[in-house]
This record gives sequence, structure tokens and C-alpha cells, in this order.
Amino acid sequence: MLKVDLKFNGLQMAFLMSKPGEASAAGVHRPKQLLFVKGDVRSALTCSWPRGKEGPEISYKHVGTYSGPASGHDLPRAD
Repeated sequence: MLKVDLKFNGLQMAFLMSKPGEASAAGVHRPKQLLFVKGDVRSALTCSWPRGKEGPEISYKHVGTYSGPASGHDLPRAD
């Protein structure tokens, strides 16, 4: 299995790719769009998949800001 780590709009994402025939090992989720909403601002990352293979969009809504330590984790905050 191959993994690509990306940081987009402050959100850390991991894209997993498996060998042909092994897709069920990690599951397959192909969102047609990632939608980021902050107030009246909407930004979208649109994905292209084979026809009929795309799933519903995923929405991420900004609800606030927190500057303390990561809850439940002993990790430093990223700048």
C-alpha cells in the first residue's frame, strides 16, 4: 500500500493507494468533491474518478479556533 500525505487549507489528509485487486484491504472512498466552508467563503477541491465510481461530496465547516495543546494528544501545535 502506498500513502501520500498532503496538507490542504490547513487540513492534513492521507491518500492511500493499494495494488490492483487489494482495494478492499483499505476500503475505497472516492468523494466527488471536498468542500471547505468558513463563513461566507466556500472553497472546493473537485476530484475526477471514472464515471459512476464517485461518491458524495465531503464538507468541512470551520467552527472556531483553538490555540491550546492538541486535546488527547501529547503533540506540539503546528504553526
